[in-house]
Amino acid sequence: MEEYEEWRKGFHSGQITFDEVVQNLYEEQEENEQLQAVNVALQTEVAQGQQYFSEVAKAREALRLARDSFAGTHEANKQLHAENERLKEENRRIPVSERLPKSLVDVVIFSKGIKDWSMGHYVKNKGWFNRVASRYTERVTHWKPVI
Repeated sequence: MEEYEEWRKGFHSGQITFDEVVQNLYEEQEENEQLQAVNVALQTEVAQGQQYFSEVAKAREALRLARDSFAGTHEANKQLHAENERLKEENRRIPVSERLPKSLVDVVIFSKGIKDWSMGHYVKNKGWFNRVASRYTERVTHWKPVI
């Protein structure tokens, strides 16, 4: 505004010609248009920055949720693994060389050379009795408790 006032005074005093005033106005308008273009570009960058930070905030929230979910899943997985190990141990075939069941307690027996399992029990000082075959056998290699 001060510059315009100087041009007006200079024009009225004859120090500046009309053409110079017009030229100065065109230059001012061109500079103003350039500044507006820069302003629009900056506003676009600001909007993009806000969108970027909004996306970053969403990504951080998704990461937090995933981390919380993973922690819960990891803990559940540890519990399931422990339960699986317990069940494996509980249901594994126990070699007769490792230990024998209590005498006269029915167990599942596995015999050498026979693909299928059978029911039987161990009798102390007598050996293995196969309930299905109704006879004693010396071929038992593994056993497991009846669940």
